[in-house]
Amino acid sequence: MQAAVQGDYALGQVQFSWRHSASGDWQVLPTIPAGNSVWRATLPNSLAEADYDLRITATDTSGNELVFTCTPGWRVGSFVSVNVLRVKCAASGPQHDGLSWDTEFQTVQAALDAAIPGHEIWVARGAYAPSLPTDPGNPRTATFRLCSGIAL
Repeated sequence: MQAAVQGDYALGQVQFSWRHSASGDWQVLPTIPAGNSVWRATLPNSLAEADYDLRITATDTSGNELVFTCTPGWRVGSFVSVNVLRVKCAASGPQHDGLSWDTEFQTVQAALDAAIPGHEIWVARGAYAPSLPTDPGNPRTATFRLCSGIAL
């Protein structure tokens, strides 16, 4: 999951946490900055089927907190895995977040840039070329920027 934070909070820290809706203490998730004021966290893979709450806490550089809570935030067993990002070279449509085959990324590098450790990237049949040149003056030096902990 990811959150975009604006204003003074974009310069501070962001923390994701979750809990079982019926009972339970808040469990902090490892949260990493993803650039451009976006923060990401991955939910545990082995949650029992139930309702869960989600909380995002943003802290600005002065220590002021802004808390967002979603109750229930999600239900395990009733959603498609968000740990899978999809790529299709002929993708159409206005939205490309990779979360479904209707909103797949158009390039492998876009999926790699959005992925965090624990994600899988599924690539539809097609021809894909790297888009990041190591020498900006020579397009033949293009490569993919791979990330640790991501299955492609």
